[in-house]
Amino acid sequence: MGSTLRDLIDPKDLPVKYGGELEWNFDDLPNLDEDTKKLIGEMPVGPAVFIDGKVVQPPPLPLA
Repeated sequence: MGSTLRDLIDPKDLPVKYGGELEWNFDDLPNLDEDTKKLIGEMPVGPAVFIDGKVVQPPPLPLA
């Protein structure tokens, strides 16, 4: 699997766990580059959705 992923994803962007070079854990926040930050703003912690080109946290689900 690692060699296929490295064919599709630059090793510097692929977590070490999958055969790449990126030191990353599932609970780490995304490391956005400056262009992405300008485009979407800051990434909220937790679930996020795109609405009208903006990244926002979804509204809470109604209790059943």
